[in-house]
Amino acid sequence: MSSPVEPPASSVGGAAAGAAVAGLVAGVLTLVVGFVVAALFPDASLVGRAGIDVGVPVEAFRQVVQSLLVEVFDAPLPGDSARTAPALLLTVPVGSCAIAAAAAASRTRGMAGWQRTLWGAAVGLPFALVVLICVLLAGSDDDFSPSARSVVGAGLVWGALGGAAGAAVLA
Repeated sequence: MSSPVEPPASSVGGAAAGAAVAGLVAGVLTLVVGFVVAALFPDASLVGRAGIDVGVPVEAFRQVVQSLLVEVFDAPLPGDSARTAPALLLTVPVGSCAIAAAAAASRTRGMAGWQRTLWGAAVGLPFALVVLICVLLAGSDDDFSPSARSVVGAGLVWGALGGAAGAAVLA
């Protein structure tokens, strides 16, 4: 017999699958926004700078990376780097993770609030895997050269924060 604080073992697998699906959905939502930004902003704009001399699909992957607010551009000084994305773009990955976690939170019925919040934070792991794929597909050149480790780290942090927020809303 299970205690009221711990969910039955059968629902733990469902909750883990729900977190994985939520993270993947959040990654896809972020990529869709990346495609919209890539299509709307010309290469000459500050946000569109990630797409200079590349096609819309590659720029979309670069917009996903840029939305995590990691340093992606080589700065004028040797060894320096910079980012040009406005901080407002951070609402895309965090919001996507929050929305996806809230939508999948039905799998966490019966969990205590703190367990639900931890479940939401687990959304960050699959989200980080999606953004890792995006940074690999975005490629790098003289102007755009993000660190894959930075992107994965930021994906984990922002994905966990958004997922926890989305799950905590329903707690």
